Amino acid sequence: MAGASCGAGRHLRRAAEPRQALCLIEAAGEDAALTLAQALLDEAEGQVERASGGFDAAAQGRDRRALARALRCAAELRLAAGRLDAVGAAQALEAALFT
Repeated sequence: MAGASCGAGRHLRRAAEPRQALCLIEAAGEDAALTLAQALLDEAEGQVERASGGFDAAAQGRDRRALARALRCAAELRLAAGRLDAVGAAQALEAALFT
């Protein structure tokens, strides 16, 4: 289930050097886009709890693009993990449209 929600997570998992990507993310510090990238990497590695928290953290930033993507990815991840039903996921996605 993990890795199935946002396509970038699958790409990160297939990357030749995901550990180096992680090092770059960690070295960059706090940044919504990098928090989102970390969450996608966590999702690709099957770390559902950590990815979910990362998506939530990215959604708290000021970067509107990262916010929208984080909200969408969080809803898709939670749906895939059985934490949201289809109605809850649809409501979360609808809310993301107007954020």
